Amino acid sequence: MTSDVKERVAPEDLQQLALRLSAFANVLGEHAERLVEETGRGTQALKETAQGLGLQAGELARELAASVGQEVRTGIERNVTAGMRQGGERLQAACDAATRAAGAMERELERMRRLSRSVLWKGGLALLTGAVLAAGGSGYLAWRNHQAIERAHFSADLLEATRSGALRPCGDGLCARIAAHAPRYGTHGEYRPIH
Repeated sequence: MTSDVKERVAPEDLQQLALRLSAFANVLGEHAERLVEETGRGTQALKETAQGLGLQAGELARELAASVGQEVRTGIERNVTAGMRQGGERLQAACDAATRAAGAMERELERMRRLSRSVLWKGGLALLTGAVLAAGGSGYLAWRNHQAIERAHFSADLLEATRSGALRPCGDGLCARIAAHAPRYGTHGEYRPIH
């Protein structure tokens, strides 16, 4: 029975595993938070760049239109405006994609936090279960050892009584030497100490 207990995982090992899992979950959470922050900053920078390019393109279009004749001016404005619109649409699409990516990262971070809490709860439950099993096993072993000790004491008492002559074989049973005025024990006084 004792060798079986030694082969099981020690509660200290379970605690160490739970601490390592907790540290791992924290590191993952920190990495995910940094990634979300960096994605947010990148999205903001992309939006600012798109706005700056839009302003610069508009300024350029106005300057070109002022220097060219009315007909050419109208054609250039139309082409530049179309190009700016397409560029703006592409930049807006890129900003939208970056925003969606940031949202996905935030969702993943929340999922990792939930997973981390789940791992901590399960680890704690495993540690508690291990502690209860270890305490129960120890209690059982102590009880069994106590029973064995009591049997050994009883056997030693019998051996001592036989050696001293207080008990001896007679016929098909045992005979006992009892003091004449020995106190009686049991619910009906049926037992007396052997001397």
